[in-house]
Amino acid sequence: MEGPFLPPGWYRWVAAVLLLAGTWHWAETGPPRTALRAAVLMLDLFPGSPWRPLTAFRPAPTVAEVSYPAGGRTIRADLYLPPAGERRHPAIIAVHGVGVPQGMRDPRLVRLAESLARSGIVVLMPQLEAMVQMRMVREDVDALVGGVSYLAGHPQVDPHRIVLGGFCVSAAFSLLAAEDPRINEGVALVISFGSYYSLTNMLRALTTETYFCQGEARPWAPEAHVELVMVRKVIEMQRNASDATLLQQIFTDDKLVGAGEPSLVEQLSPSGRATYELLTNRDPYRVDELVEQLPDYAKEELAALSPETGLARLQAPLLILHGIADPTTPYCESQALAEAIRPRGKAQLILFWLFHHVNPVFPPLTASNLLSLYVPDLAKLYGILYQIMALV
Repeated sequence: MEGPFLPPGWYRWVAAVLLLAGTWHWAETGPPRTALRAAVLMLDLFPGSPWRPLTAFRPAPTVAEVSYPAGGRTIRADLYLPPAGERRHPAIIAVHGVGVPQGMRDPRLVRLAESLARSGIVVLMPQLEAMVQMRMVREDVDALVGGVSYLAGHPQVDPHRIVLGGFCVSAAFSLLAAEDPRINEGVALVISFGSYYSLTNMLRALTTETYFCQGEARPWAPEAHVELVMVRKVIEMQRNASDATLLQQIFTDDKLVGAGEPSLVEQLSPSGRATYELLTNRDPYRVDELVEQLPDYAKEELAALSPETGLARLQAPLLILHGIADPTTPYCESQALAEAIRPRGKAQLILFWLFHHVNPVFPPLTASNLLSLYVPDLAKLYGILYQIMALV
C-alpha cells in the first residue's frame, strides 16, 4: 500500500486532519475512547508514517499459523491475537486479493493485521492458493465460510462480532460467504473494497471496454491482469476438455486478442463456440444475449460467483468502499451493490479519489488537492476506522 514519496511535513497535515475530525466526531457522537482509538489506528496504518503509535506503545500480537477444515479441504491461515486478557475480542477475516504473490504474508496485509491486533481485534488471514495463482474458484468461498466457523469457536473471539473483509475479488468472495446460509446470521459486518457485483457486468466491461453506470454507457480501459483472470475463468468453466484446449490455443496467454485461426474455431463444440462468441464480442448491448447462449453449467457458475445472486440471504450490514478511478473494477459495480442491498438492509457506500484500485495514491500536496482530495478522503477513512473501533 506504499505510495509515491510525500513532501516533508505531509504528516503534520494528516495529523491536523485527524485532530479536527476526531474533535468534531467526539463532540457530535462520542464516545471519546473510540474516536481516539480510530485516530491512533489511522496514524499507525498510514503509508510512510514517521511514527506508528500502536507499534510504539502497545504490546505485539501473538501470531501463529493455524489450519481449519472447509469444504473437504484444510485451509492454512495466520492468526493474530491481541495481548492476552480475560475478555473476548471482535474478529476480522482479512482476505488477500487475487494475484498477490505472498498471499497472507503480503507486507501490506501483515501491517494491517498487526495494527488491528494491537488495537484489540483478532485477525484471521487465510491463504487462498487459487487467488495467488490468479484463479477464481468456488472452493475459496467455502474457505471463508469455514473461517467464520473457526473464529466463532475460538475461546478469545466474541462470536457475535465477526467481520468479513476483502479486496477486489476477495471482497466479492467475502460477500458470497456472508450470503451463505451456514454462517450468514453469524457475520456482524462485511467490508468490501473494490468488489464486483456481477461477473456478467465484468465480462461486458472487459470484452467491450464499456460498462453501464446507472444506465449510461461509459468507456473503460481495464488493467492487463483483469483480462488474464477473467479469460482464464471463462475457459476453466469448460467441461469439454477439447474445447478448453482449443480456447487456450485461440486465446494464448489468456489474452482476448488471440490467434483466432478459423481451423481452431471450427473444431469447437456448440458450447465452446458460444464461449468464443462471448469473448470476441465487442458490442456491450449483446453481452446478456451471449451469456444466455452459454451452457447451463457455465451460466450457473457465473451466477454462483456473483454477489448479486444471493443478496436476499445477506443478513450483515455492508461497508462498501471503492476508488472512483479504479482501473480493475468499475466503481459502478459497488454503486449497483449498494443500490440493490439498501431496500433489504443497511449499506454504506464510500467512494475515494485517493485510491487506485485498493492502493492509495498521493497527488502533489497543493492547497487545492489538500482541500478537495486529502481532507475529504482522510475524513472518510477515519470514519471507517471509527466504525471498526466501535466493535472493540
